[in-house]
Amino acid sequence: TFELRNWDVTLNLFDSPADVIVSRLDISGEAGSTVEVFPKSNPLALDGAMYLLSNTTGLGITDVVSGTNQTAEYEDAITWMSGGSCLGLSVVIPDSGMASLY
Repeated sequence: TFELRNWDVTLNLFDSPADVIVSRLDISGEAGSTVEVFPKSNPLALDGAMYLLSNTTGLGITDVVSGTNQTAEYEDAITWMSGGSCLGLSVVIPDSGMASLY
């Protein structure tokens, strides 16, 4: 299951000309299962760049345009996504049964 939490929080980062909006997506499921958050058939299209923080066991990232696949492991907690990207995202659920993307 998914739950999107929009916080009434904006941040002013040193490398951004505008305030940054913070959102959190909580994903629950069976430990070790893979959940497609943004499937390739309905990708996440970024207008601007974003940092993606996660506590997942594995974050699958697919560039829908080129078909390139990458995996960010738990140790790679912060991932940079370029503006204009069109991404498929999948999450491997950790032992706790709950993963979050920020």
